[in-house]
Amino acid sequence: MLREMRFFILLGCSMLCGSVYGAMASDRTVTEQPNILVVLSDDQSWPHTGAYGTDWVSTPHFDALAREGVLFNNAFVSAPSCAPSRAAILAGRHFYQMEEGGIHGGFIPAKFPLYTHLLEEAGYRVGYTGKSCGPFWTNTKVGQKRDAYGRKFNKHRVSRSGNDIHSWNNIDYLANFREFLEQQPDRPFHFTFSSWEPHRPYQKGAAVAHGKDPASLEVPASMPDTPVVRNDLAEYAYEIDELDRDLGRFIELLKERGLYKNTIIVVTSDNGMPFPNAKMHCYEYGTHVPFVVSWPAAIEPSAPADALVSVPEIAAFFLEAAGCEVPPSMMETTLPNILQLNDFKQHRVNNSVVWGKEKHNPARENNRSYPIRAIRTAEFLLIKSYEPERWPAGPPPYYKDFMWRDTALAMAHILEHQDEPNIQPFFDRYTRKRPRLELFDIREDVACLENLADQENYQELIERLEARLDAKLIADGDPRALGNGEFFESTPSLFSSPKDPTTGEPIFENFPTPRKPVPGLRTFEH
Repeated sequence: MLREMRFFILLGCSMLCGSVYGAMASDRTVTEQPNILVVLSDDQSWPHTGAYGTDWVSTPHFDALAREGVLFNNAFVSAPSCAPSRAAILAGRHFYQMEEGGIHGGFIPAKFPLYTHLLEEAGYRVGYTGKSCGPFWTNTKVGQKRDAYGRKFNKHRVSRSGNDIHSWNNIDYLANFREFLEQQPDRPFHFTFSSWEPHRPYQKGAAVAHGKDPASLEVPASMPDTPVVRNDLAEYAYEIDELDRDLGRFIELLKERGLYKNTIIVVTSDNGMPFPNAKMHCYEYGTHVPFVVSWPAAIEPSAPADALVSVPEIAAFFLEAAGCEVPPSMMETTLPNILQLNDFKQHRVNNSVVWGKEKHNPARENNRSYPIRAIRTAEFLLIKSYEPERWPAGPPPYYKDFMWRDTALAMAHILEHQDEPNIQPFFDRYTRKRPRLELFDIREDVACLENLADQENYQELIERLEARLDAKLIADGDPRALGNGEFFESTPSLFSSPKDPTTGEPIFENFPTPRKPVPGLRTFEH
């Protein structure tokens, strides 16, 4: 149960935000604007912490936050791809409302206010360590003019020897956070710990060397249970362990500085695990992410929340917590209701959430999209494909959207053994063309293996969900739903045509020059 809070804005503070004071029951008293720490893992699906019941990862610090705050069982990103997902979180909008920011390798238009910039303008010191927002290219004409995460703190590095190392990057996250805290300590802060973990590539053998037993892991039903897949999962699990160790170091530093009590900590991920039918796909393992909120000064320990949440809601939540005005362009936040923060503005609770995808890796002629939108209720997931004649992983034999074949053991194994009876069904599921509509009963099929869309007894439900999805997208101004999908197709990106792995030559003859749109097609910029 959470206790009552009252907030008012002091005179003499910023026009946008004010110092916040509260009178609450017992000893939970907020006497100033909260600090904010966002811990964003890179490619982690929701089940893979101890708090969600997975015993083959070691996440004691995430689990402690879940006990001390609120664990969300149903939090979803706006896109199963890092760049559009991160852009959506920063702008508090869905990826399809982000124009060039809605694709992997695009850019965030300057016209969209980002909550980090609004906090900075209101007096917060804003910074980050680790991965920046993106990958995006810098458009100096109409793109953001400053780093979306604030000032970068990546100077401090660690040695690559011993047991206390990251499996492939050498950023000393904690030392960089300490340096950030030492600058202008009289001001509230927003800091993003943008971890590279558990993103690929993995350090081969690191998991076993640190005590991981691949035989003890539970392989999701969407992947073949083979030794190669288990070894790949073990490396993923070890990276999550590494991330949690760093999270613990951050928490300890906050406690040492007397900052922990009045710091809002949100731990989540940008998209799901980097495995087949997960990252880059709109199924459950691609969009359902871990999500915990802790704020000891204001939030009491509570039972896990089952309410549906879209991760970009944190933008409005943070602005409200800081006493700032929330731009009308941002989606409404349901978090104060779920967290029982009674003196916040009260909002509706979601009866469904939506997400989707346009493009990730360059995989098709002219860098065409694989456009999808999806709607998720508490029980069902409906996925709508706008171009079902396109190949979801790119056309054979390349499957260039099949993800990191040269660094991912699981994907390479499935491709190499695609004709074997125990592998072929998985290969087909990842690469073959898909129907216009897919429906999954998440209560029985969290791996999204059985499409119910052709079953007669689900047709009325499908019609209702598709109508609800279409109405939401149209109300939000989604160009794809409004028949203007070419905006996404022709948006300039970082990428050039992928190369044939044998010859090194470009696969596609017709492919846009990096950072230039497809000739003759419409773009948002023009």
